[in-house]
Amino acid sequence: AAVRVASGCGTDRADHLHVMGTALSMLGRFDAALPHLQAVQAWADTALGREDLAEFHGNFAVVLDNLGRPGEALPHHRQALDASFAAGDHAQSATQLANHAVNRLNAGDVRGASALLVQARQLIRTYDLQGSSAGFAVVLQMQCARAAGRYRDALALGDEAEALLRA
Repeated sequence: AAVRVASGCGTDRADHLHVMGTALSMLGRFDAALPHLQAVQAWADTALGREDLAEFHGNFAVVLDNLGRPGEALPHHRQALDASFAAGDHAQSATQLANHAVNRLNAGDVRGASALLVQARQLIRTYDLQGSSAGFAVVLQMQCARAAGRYRDALALGDEAEALLRA
């Protein structure tokens, strides 16, 4: 059954639905997560701080992408990016850029994905963010190179990604 949050519902209920939607998306239960996230979107847009808002819209976008709805995910990717940059959260911004690149790849926009990954890798280098987003961004760049027919570049990026992910 679809979940609804009335405009006057309590913060605790909305927060609970938000957490449930996030947990379900982390478990890969995207179809179950979607109604929870939809139900609390208006609440999230007004109640959450910038960092939490970036994470909310990022999760919402990933859910929609995984349900094969990249067009509907696009505004959530943009909102996640806006919020993460406004919060000055460079690690979150790099992750959001990489997730947005997945969306663009799925939509067949290899150039758009590549441009987003250049930005993500620049943030990673500038702020020495060597966490999981570093390897993820290189793997996505490898996919872009392969999709563009640049196979030698793709192989070199594969080696780079392997080195990052082993570190």
